[in-house]
Amino acid sequence: MCVLRPAAAAPPSPAERPTGRIEELALPAAELSTSTMQRFLWACGIDPDEALSVMTATRETVRSGASGVLLRVETDSREPVEIRELDRASLSPAR
Repeated sequence: MCVLRPAAAAPPSPAERPTGRIEELALPAAELSTSTMQRFLWACGIDPDEALSVMTATRETVRSGASGVLLRVETDSREPVEIRELDRASLSPAR
């Protein structure tokens, strides 16, 4: 994960939300961490209520059998957070 700025104690207000950026965080199911997801989403300017909803949906995706998830945040989108399942091939170690 690449941190572009230090995590704040609280997420930025919608007026301070960064624009024109796409950020992604890939998490294997075994490494799913609420605190990691929260810090990532807040650093991307996602408000706390939406972040909670995304984290809940992400945990449900993994519980349903996904090998991992990709959180994709597009700051200029109406639906800024997309949750994608990762396939097993993308989680294998590189040889």
